[in-house]
Amino acid sequence: MKVLYFALTALMFIPSTFAQNAENDAIPFKTVEEALKALESDAGAELTEYEGWKIFKQKNKGRYVLWSFTPPEHPAHPTVVRRTMAKINGQLNIDMDVLCYSTQIFCDSLMEDFKQINEAIKQRESSGS
Repeated sequence: MKVLYFALTALMFIPSTFAQNAENDAIPFKTVEEALKALESDAGAELTEYEGWKIFKQKNKGRYVLWSFTPPEHPAHPTVVRRTMAKINGQLNIDMDVLCYSTQIFCDSLMEDFKQINEAIKQRESSGS
């Protein structure tokens, strides 16, 4: 699962400490294209690319945010997944919001992939690796 491999390699971008409180806001863009353009023009968003995926990382209001954009050949394209990470009561919390404009089955499959990735990140964080 290439997405899982990529997401685990993205762990090196996660700071060792997180904000104590997380906010769960909906994605503030109406389309995936609008989100991509906004992040590309945001000097505070650092871009990494892996196998066609565009991944932006931001630190926003003390929170760590990862934006993952599907490559054009991905079955769930166009989609953006925003994950906001914070420590709450000593536990890593990952809030996830998605804009997916593909078929329901491909959107659901991508969501399951990201849920597995999030669990792997939480496991790694809790083990102190």
